[in-house]
This record gives sequence, structure tokens and C-alpha cells, in this order.
Amino acid sequence: SLDTPPLVMDVEHTPAIPRSDQSVTVSADFKDTQGDELSGFLHWRISTGNPGSFNVKPMSDDGLGGDRDAGDGTFAAQIPGQADGTVIEFYVEASDGENSRTWPAPSDDAGRQRVMWFGCDGLAFGQWLVSGECPVSV
Repeated sequence: SLDTPPLVMDVEHTPAIPRSDQSVTVSADFKDTQGDELSGFLHWRISTGNPGSFNVKPMSDDGLGGDRDAGDGTFAAQIPGQADGTVIEFYVEASDGENSRTWPAPSDDAGRQRVMWFGCDGLAFGQWLVSGECPVSV
């Protein structure tokens, strides 16, 4: 049978809108049709006009880093807290040792990825929603 790259599902980051002093846990479920052992990587960078290379962190499925239970197929890694107003681009990669898949795929020729906004410091929960002063993650 055909050995396809692992599936990447249910990607999320918590908290959804981090304060500048909060680390963010990025998690994703990885599944492999062949039952191969999986590994994962979190790629992230600060989004600027000329962002440079992505930082790469291994994602773990050991039940210790925000990935629920050890061996459950949910992998996670953390992005450290950033300055207020920082925008982070990120994507995850799943590999079975032979094939890999990323999510999301680059959205354009510049390689832009999923983004999150660090900030909203000093705003009451939900105030940014009403005032429009702080964007939400896309």
C-alpha cells in the first residue's frame, strides 16, 4: 500500500490571545496510516517585513508539555512570551521518518503562515472585542 505523509489535525494554540508575559502552547494531533512512529516540529518566527528563518522546536507526546496524555498522538511545544504587539507566524510539521506534512501550507509566495498576536495587555477580557483595539488570532 501507498505510504502517505502523516495527517495533521486539530491544531490549536493556548491561550488564544496571549499576554506579553505568557508562553503559548501549540498542539496538534498526528495520525499515520501505516502506524509508523511519529515526530513533530513547531516552526515559528516573529513576523516582520523581512522575518528571516523559522525557529524550530521539537514537539513532544510525553504528556508533560501541554499535549494531554503520553502516547495519545497529540504533540505539543511552546513559544516563549513575546513583547506586547508582537505577531508570530507558525506552522507544525509531522513526520513518520520517511514522509512529512506541514499545516498550514504556506499561504503565498512569501511563505506566510498562521499568525498569533501577543498583547492586549491591560485590556479587560473581551474589551478588545468591543473596542477593536486588539486583533484576534487568525
